[in-house]
Amino acid sequence: MDSPSWPFGCSAGDREIRLYYYRHRIYSAHLGRFCSRDPIGYGGGPSLFNYVANNPVNRGDATGQAWTSWVDWVLHYYFGNGETIDLERVGLLDRWRNSVSDDIARAKQQINDLVLNSCACQEEGESSKVVSGRIDRPYSTTGDLYSDVGPMGNGIFHITYRCTVKWTCECCESGELRLVKATGSCTYNWAVRDEFTNPTDEGGMNQRSDIAGYQRCMQRARTDLRRCRQRIGGTPMTDAICNGRFRLAEHRCRSRFLTHDLPFATPYYITASWADTGAIEFRQPCE
Repeated sequence: MDSPSWPFGCSAGDREIRLYYYRHRIYSAHLGRFCSRDPIGYGGGPSLFNYVANNPVNRGDATGQAWTSWVDWVLHYYFGNGETIDLERVGLLDRWRNSVSDDIARAKQQINDLVLNSCACQEEGESSKVVSGRIDRPYSTTGDLYSDVGPMGNGIFHITYRCTVKWTCECCESGELRLVKATGSCTYNWAVRDEFTNPTDEGGMNQRSDIAGYQRCMQRARTDLRRCRQRIGGTPMTDAICNGRFRLAEHRCRSRFLTHDLPFATPYYITASWADTGAIEFRQPCE
């Protein structure tokens, strides 16, 4: 296949039949559409053949798995079989971080304050050390619930940090030994594990489910299904018996662990993780 000049990204293609390969799908320049279905299936919307909700100027989808609106969250609730969703994989991590940027800044400031509070002055001069730890801090997603990241709602950041700090202590005219300067750098590792238990993810009748318990219960049910098919399967009648037992086990799992059990819907986890860095700067000279 040739590598034609294409203004909207890198691709390999065949000039004569005007088919272009974009990593995960074949695009037909003659038809003006993709020939193969979206790899994310109905998780990307009701149409299996569109691209980034028909908005390629402002969006991209190199993996074929990007989400573009709140509808994707609901579709995955009904058709995703409870699969955990990673925000980076579905192309929402950067937009979601922008929506919680104020909470990220406040979390970093809290860590910096913790590090500065650990810089004790025992004598004049410079000292240095490495400070590490973990904090949990709430976040609140800004924007409309029906935006592409709105369903994230409220949750908790889990942040581990490691900071290298150098500080200076001076004896002021008052005789007080005081921290007058501190500089350093920090590495922050962020993790989020949220739940999508219903389309609005709010209280009242839409209370939270035990997703982890449901997933463990269903794993045992699938294991029992495989064993049943190996032991008595092989004919339509015996397969029907195994499938019936599985459906009964599935019903028990849903009844036990899912407090908001909509037909054909399965709650799922939403995860995100990333790392970044920051600086510590403190100056308060003796007066």
